[in-house]
Amino acid sequence: MKQELYQIWQNIRMRGRHPFMVTTQNNVSYRNLYYSIKDICGLFDDNGLKPGVKITIAVSDDATASAIFLAAFFDGLVPIMLSPENSPEKMVEISRSLDSKLHFDDNTEIIPRQLRVLKRFRVSHKYARTPLLPEV
Repeated sequence: MKQELYQIWQNIRMRGRHPFMVTTQNNVSYRNLYYSIKDICGLFDDNGLKPGVKITIAVSDDATASAIFLAAFFDGLVPIMLSPENSPEKMVEISRSLDSKLHFDDNTEIIPRQLRVLKRFRVSHKYARTPLLPEV
């Protein structure tokens, strides 16, 4: 399976400016996806995430949610998609029951501090790295 992940990753890297996703919100090229995935993998490092841990994603922007999901998948994490329309209380309940180590959310409501949440996160190219592409 590692070879297949590597091939998919290389395809993303090589497709350049070809469209990855066209939505009503924005257009995303494979190049943008490639750099987003590398940035998000650096963000995983900043939060001490190791392969096998679960993260939850409740982001309304399809391109951002896709980039987070793919970065997690390529880095050996377990990405779990949730509806961004859930209440903050429901998000906490679901994330705790799944033992999520990090929750991505763009909801403007306050979510209790007991859940490690990244809202409207920004990533730095300084810490970007290629995904681990582990054996699955």
